[in-house]
Amino acid sequence: MTASASSPAAVTTAPAERDMLHSFATIQRLLEGRRVLDLGCASGAYLRHFAPGSLGLDLSAKDLSICRRQGLNVRAANLNLPLEIDDASFDAVFCSNVLEHVESPLRLLREARRVLRHPGGVLALALPVEGALSDLVGRNRYYENHGGHLYSFTPRNVRRLLNQAGFAPSRTLLEPWPAEKLRRWGLLPAAAIALEYLPRPIGLRLADNYWTVAHTLEAPAAAPAPPAPAVAVPTRS
Repeated sequence: MTASASSPAAVTTAPAERDMLHSFATIQRLLEGRRVLDLGCASGAYLRHFAPGSLGLDLSAKDLSICRRQGLNVRAANLNLPLEIDDASFDAVFCSNVLEHVESPLRLLREARRVLRHPGGVLALALPVEGALSDLVGRNRYYENHGGHLYSFTPRNVRRLLNQAGFAPSRTLLEPWPAEKLRRWGLLPAAAIALEYLPRPIGLRLADNYWTVAHTLEAPAAAPAPPAPAVAVPTRS
């Protein structure tokens, strides 16, 4: 199923992008020109920035309706089940604040690997941070205010999951908190740069989300079959 992911009319009628991470601009550049599968596309705030032929999957009929009114290419899908998507059919998979909601994160990552062209397919994951300053002193408690959160992830265990699923992680990017206030004060770019230079545990405390970018690996070659055991041939005396 192919259709234009966005059009000039769609941009003017799109919903407010208050749920978008400000650091998405960097991720958008990495995905430019690629056909993207958006897992958990919600109301299309990210999807409408992707190239023609991109596709969004979501379970919410309300969100899918909003996307279709924008002219976006979307399909209903339960991300806890195998994806009804052909193998190696997308250049990139985008998954923002979704992995922590699914029953089996590793299974979804393996499905993402399956539908990506390889080698060279790109996966962009956005994940919230449990135990960050926004979680401890703000009103954004990781589990209490987000009933759908089943898991939390650190960059370290995300890398382990990605390796298990057939990806090579290449970059982690932190989203400063509070991003909206920092943007209004003109400090957001400087804050984002500062987080990259801090020790990662401290940087994570001062962020409320982070991106992990990974690339698909070529499937390993099958191990050669062991040689057949030699059979002794009896000889006549």
